Amino acid sequence: MNLSLDKIKLAYNKLKTYVYYDNTELFLREKLVEFETDTVKSNFNLNWEVSKLYTADKTIDIFDIFTQNEKSIEENLESKFTKLLNELNDFNPNSEYFKQLFNSINVNYFPKKIHDSKQDENFVTNKKQSNLYELEKITAFINIPIELHIISIIWINEFGFKFDTELLKECKGNRLILNKEKTDVIKNSSLFKPYFTQYQKWRDESIIVAQNLLNNEKNALFINLDIKDYFHSCRVSLDRYFNIDNENFNCINYILRKIHVIYSNLIAKKHKFPYDFSPELESKSLIPIGLLSSYVIANHYLNDFDKIITNKFKPAYYGRYVDDILIVLSEPNIEDYPNGIYEKYSFDFDEYKTKVLAEINWDTNQTVFELSRVDKYLLQTLYPLFKIIPGQDGKNIVKIDQYDNLVCQSQKTSMYYFDYKESDLVIDKLKQELDFKSSEFKDLPDDNEDLGDFDKNAYYLNYTDSDGKVRTLKDYKENRYGLTVYLTNKILGAIKHKKSVSDDEIKKFLKLFNGQNIIEFYRLWEKIFTYLLVNNKPAEYVDFYFRCIEEIKKINLHKDYFKGTNVKNHHIMDTLIKFLDISHELVLSLNPNFLKQNKKVLKNFEYRSNKLESDYINYFFNEITRPDSFWSMRYRKTNMMRHHYVSIPLLNYTKESYTTRINLLSLNFNVENYTIDNNLISNSPRPIKFWECTISQLFTDLKEKSNGK
Repeated sequence: MNLSLDKIKLAYNKLKTYVYYDNTELFLREKLVEFETDTVKSNFNLNWEVSKLYTADKTIDIFDIFTQNEKSIEENLESKFTKLLNELNDFNPNSEYFKQLFNSINVNYFPKKIHDSKQDENFVTNKKQSNLYELEKITAFINIPIELHIISIIWINEFGFKFDTELLKECKGNRLILNKEKTDVIKNSSLFKPYFTQYQKWRDESIIVAQNLLNNEKNALFINLDIKDYFHSCRVSLDRYFNIDNENFNCINYILRKIHVIYSNLIAKKHKFPYDFSPELESKSLIPIGLLSSYVIANHYLNDFDKIITNKFKPAYYGRYVDDILIVLSEPNIEDYPNGIYEKYSFDFDEYKTKVLAEINWDTNQTVFELSRVDKYLLQTLYPLFKIIPGQDGKNIVKIDQYDNLVCQSQKTSMYYFDYKESDLVIDKLKQELDFKSSEFKDLPDDNEDLGDFDKNAYYLNYTDSDGKVRTLKDYKENRYGLTVYLTNKILGAIKHKKSVSDDEIKKFLKLFNGQNIIEFYRLWEKIFTYLLVNNKPAEYVDFYFRCIEEIKKINLHKDYFKGTNVKNHHIMDTLIKFLDISHELVLSLNPNFLKQNKKVLKNFEYRSNKLESDYINYFFNEITRPDSFWSMRYRKTNMMRHHYVSIPLLNYTKESYTTRINLLSLNFNVENYTIDNNLISNSPRPIKFWECTISQLFTDLKEKSNGK
């Protein structure tokens, strides 16, 4: 195939827009910033073709080299895009260029679940501090150079969109934005339909359908299933998605196929995570988490499953959000009829259990195969698409027919049965909560300040009955959603309304983020740093940073869950410490002088960093973002900081934003001489056309053009 430079640029713009608006993919955000600025902390530079900013002349200030670098980002990208284009059009898989890219494919491991060693369910404690945190589950994400990410978007634009056109409307998550004819992906910088609108449709449409059934005097059954480890449980046909036959050979399919093979071998054969299952992958592969093309494949892999449910079982509602399934059945058959006229037509559970145990050669002397009420509902309503089989740990598994490796955990399968003759207040309450959550990250008005109250949002309290007394408190757990709402509202309140959080509330908040909670809520680190920055708490900021490192050092893989695997403790520790530093660097990009301007805090940071004893930690501390470091400025130069926190509109589009250390959150400076940088605007995810001017001139001209409105 013959590619053009425009196709390379379009793919990159779609990638950058996705990363720009994403709140979770921090490693990919950092890689994109490195790709544009040629600033890489480690000794190994993925952008090995390009010249470095570093110089042998140590008398030159590295900050000046970075901020005043003559070679613009546009020129840098142009040269890289041209190089990539030439390599693709004259494709040679054994070239030094592609050898380097393929050899750079790696895996990041994140913690997923910490083992609960609590033996007595009647013993409840708030103690989270421990000498060791044993992980029983981890998650793998692909780590590849930006060039391969660009190629994955090209694959979507050239081939992948055709798989999306085959999907049913019931498949909601990660849907591509296609033209009206569905013959191509739209040519702007967007790629997927917005997450929040698709997710909201998926949830709310099921509620509406159920309410309509009840209003029409029909009973309704909700079924919610979540496929276990979906991306790594899939066995994707390489020939199906990446055809490289001689008659229709193309390098894009070859490269995507190669990425999948290398990644699958890393997981299954080299790391043996969770065991060596490489024999299962002959001409097949896993779906790499973190590669945008994977979302298209993950949707299409279950397309036949979607068709079977909608056409064969015809539920009142069916919706799938990647691996999360919602089904609403009208007048479900949930009764057991052992006698009478229905006897011969009833589902025979005893016969089913005997058949299943015979098929899997189960030792009935060791384990009793019992079916829960939820298991029976599934079998009565959706068999043989779903089958219930006993698991090795004594917990039943919901197996999906025709997909050998795809299972749902019976204990995590939720069902809600509504009788139209009974009260529907529960479903009304559920609808209200969904309506509230749909606006969770908006800047709430003053009369809703209690929604950000820490005490009301921090915990779920689980009682054994409804009286809510202390004696009936069975357990509690931290409310991830509530904490996110709290942080978001307090950050926006401090920035937009100058409402600082009290010292007592901050102390109370930081007590929660201690010990095990630091590891479990690692995705909130960036928000916590931002929360402390906007409330001007540099000492607490530094303390939290090093507290995270101390807790990360306590991570250990539980031996019972990782027998035979080659994944080691340091794989998770490496990932988390780098994730911590990216979070820290990204937040400091809003105000680079935040820690530097306080001498006591600066001394404390240096002292604690030098005090760390581990060789591993010492090695990494040569590369971290220190308070007086220039690293955070690269997020400004690429305009990849969190733009919604910037105090003055367009301030982050000025040359001064990346050539000086101004506080982008402040309102206390004059913008008369702050000049709009056209290069920053043209390189933004959603570029706008502006003339060369200052911010004040721009608004003056806009006001005149709109007749003072």
